[in-house]
Amino acid sequence: MKKLLFLFLVILLSAFENGHKVCRILFIGDSLTSGYNALHEDAAPSHIIPATYLYDKENLGVGGIKMIWLDSIVGKRILNNKNLLGETLLVIQIGINDLGTGSEPKNVYQCLKDFCLKYRILGFKILVATLPSSSPLYGGNERIEYNELIRNNYNEFADGIIDLGADKNIGLPDSYKNNIYFCDIVHLTYKGYVIIASLMKNAIDNLILNNRL
Repeated sequence: MKKLLFLFLVILLSAFENGHKVCRILFIGDSLTSGYNALHEDAAPSHIIPATYLYDKENLGVGGIKMIWLDSIVGKRILNNKNLLGETLLVIQIGINDLGTGSEPKNVYQCLKDFCLKYRILGFKILVATLPSSSPLYGGNERIEYNELIRNNYNEFADGIIDLGADKNIGLPDSYKNNIYFCDIVHLTYKGYVIIASLMKNAIDNLILNNRL
């Protein structure tokens, strides 16, 4: 076992010294990240294989979490998972539980921005996602304003955007009614998670291939 660990470390160091990408990706969010209605290994992050020589990834999604609780619940885990051999990327998709329980979009957005700025200062790269469709009964109308705030301002606090809210299958106001991609008024099916994974992978690869990660 010790020999295997040593060999793995040698490979990592060799890749780092030779200019290959060594990247750690942490997926941050609520049940849309952790994988409600799917096995954890079937959630969106599990389908993502970035265009990088070496990487690892961790799904830190927590079902039911709100933006206002995010740092206190997962902040320590983020810091403990920081990559010492290369970049660490946070892929953040969160906010529907705040919006669905009455929080104002501008307040949820400000919490998101503050969270991203804190970890950007600490050396993390950030990709932030807009939210997919949900019913007006659970933040559907507020989601539209929240997504617009992210689209218009993400470059102030993130390295890129994953615009789930613009996708024709999962992002339109009534997309949540499509039982191919949604299992209820907010959560996705396996096929819905595959779409999220594809959009996330495209954004991650864009950072990598443009030498921003």
